[in-house]
Amino acid sequence: MIVYTTTNDYGDMPSDIRDHVEEALAGVLGSFDALLGGDVFVLEQLEELNEITVDYENGGTAADTVGPVDVAVRLSEHTLLLLITNEAGGPSYFIPNLLADHCIIVQSIIKATNGERLRLIEENA
Repeated sequence: MIVYTTTNDYGDMPSDIRDHVEEALAGVLGSFDALLGGDVFVLEQLEELNEITVDYENGGTAADTVGPVDVAVRLSEHTLLLLITNEAGGPSYFIPNLLADHCIIVQSIIKATNGERLRLIEENA
């Protein structure tokens, strides 16, 4: 897994991730832990899904647990999974779409997240 810790890492990031993070931070520079609530991670293998906790209560990971996360967004080359774990946000996990497209659990997490978001919108309308 590749880890990016500060905005100084922008030059090393894939362009779609860099663009997404830069837009989210609106030009603010510094540590991702302070600005985003966690580092930016890019998975290189499906086995690394074991390192993404999606259910803190029960210890479930993105390798074995389907449920909504706070953000599940597909970018041009990567899919972002984010579970907000603190007041600043949480670690951002970017999965190459080539891997995400072949993993039923990741696809199910995305569907669960979007379904939960629609339910909340309807509930609060």
